[in-house]
Amino acid sequence: MAPDSRHPELALTELPRGVAARVARICAAPGDEALALRLLELGFIEGEPLRVVAYGQPGRDPIGVRLGGRGGAGAFALRRQEAALIRVRLEATAS
Repeated sequence: MAPDSRHPELALTELPRGVAARVARICAAPGDEALALRLLELGFIEGEPLRVVAYGQPGRDPIGVRLGGRGGAGAFALRRQEAALIRVRLEATAS
């Protein structure tokens, strides 16, 4: 995805529940490469639509995520550590 100052990237852990977004990228620190690869294998690829459907209690862990559009959606429960690697961009809304 091309950089867009109107829709900056944020970590999936910062995305409010129910807000539509798209995966911008996976940003793995050294040592997190295997986890980043697993997230890609699950479908967290650039441009894929997603939304947070629930935050666990206490501490907002795990995070329930609906990934994909109609017909191809999957639901995942990610630990905060995993979700922190996923950068997203908010969906543009009609003005």
